[in-house]
Amino acid sequence: MIKKGQRISGFSDGMNLVRIMSFRIGVLLLAVLIASSVLAALLSGCGGGTQADKMSIEEVWSRAGNTEKKVNSEHMEMAIYYENTKYGGGQMQSLIIDISGDDFHLQNLLFGTVVSEDIRVNGKSYSKQAGKNAWTEVQAVASDNSTSEVISQFLQLPAMASSQERLGKEMLGDLETQHYRFILSPEAAVNMFPPTPPADFSSTSGGEVDVWITTDDFNMVRYELVIRNVKITDEIGTGDIRFLVNIRDINKPIDIKPPS
Repeated sequence: MIKKGQRISGFSDGMNLVRIMSFRIGVLLLAVLIASSVLAALLSGCGGGTQADKMSIEEVWSRAGNTEKKVNSEHMEMAIYYENTKYGGGQMQSLIIDISGDDFHLQNLLFGTVVSEDIRVNGKSYSKQAGKNAWTEVQAVASDNSTSEVISQFLQLPAMASSQERLGKEMLGDLETQHYRFILSPEAAVNMFPPTPPADFSSTSGGEVDVWITTDDFNMVRYELVIRNVKITDEIGTGDIRFLVNIRDINKPIDIKPPS
């Protein structure tokens, strides 16, 4: 397992390795987070009185665009893992984000240590980097098409998947959910990502997407994406990338304040 401080050929230490990885996947992490948030908003309340376990996968997704209910606030956590590399595997990076309307608070962590924070509140944006105590007011960064493309592909999952299945009821804490799995061909796995993926996917063997949706109110509360056999960096070689997103506190009060 790659650990903080571990010496790896070609890198000064494990943290430098993760910084390189982090640079390559930053845009994707945010895109997947936002895609997950959007799908949760689309699915929320789409049952019209019918529970998810009484509907086919196609019905759940086809009704997604018809919902009028919106997700105005939520707490999301994403963890990214590298697995089955010649150095082993383990969790490298995570993102924690609180969203309330147009405001958000984002924390970026490497090996459990916060390396950057971003806050947007009352129309202003602030940023703080590791090793610095002061927050800096910054201009909002213009978005590209990556997020919208990820969202579009996410909503096409049933059509993109080479196979799909409902794995049945699962309890996540006190929530009753329906667990769905979508198997991705190599081509579909590549198409899940923006035009510039975080790694070399040319030799990928495909992957799978797992989604957990609450039975009663159609809130997506967990999302997991695994892409297998990708070239992460020249030094690390090939391995698998796993993204795990957990969502809670949907439409509950979340107080986001300017930095003090």
